[in-house]
Amino acid sequence: MGYSKEEVMSTTENIINQLTAKAHKSDCKYKISAIGFDKKGELVGITNNTHRFIGKGRGLHAEMRLMKHYGNNLKTIIICRVGRSGLMRPIEPCETCARIAAKLGIKIHTIAEMIKTTR
Repeated sequence: MGYSKEEVMSTTENIINQLTAKAHKSDCKYKISAIGFDKKGELVGITNNTHRFIGKGRGLHAEMRLMKHYGNNLKTIIICRVGRSGLMRPIEPCETCARIAAKLGIKIHTIAEMIKTTR
């Protein structure tokens, strides 16, 4: 049994709201959040990026934080970047996050990809 277009749009809107709210809570210059789902499509966790307190490259990307906490339970991660205006901005995972996710069998998608596939 499939989902109706209304159900898909409602779920997508809910994910967008969760991601943008979480991204806004980041105190980093680039406000980024990630939400993770298991193989059944159930929500596993949501987080945002953190500062580089220790030094350059030492902050944690949102998707890396999810992988550190939920690695084996994750199947899909969706990432989102929000600008100062509150609008979503373009984002792609960095090479390191993409490589680690691939090694763990996790697919990283952007919120823009998700929106595009539901319309």
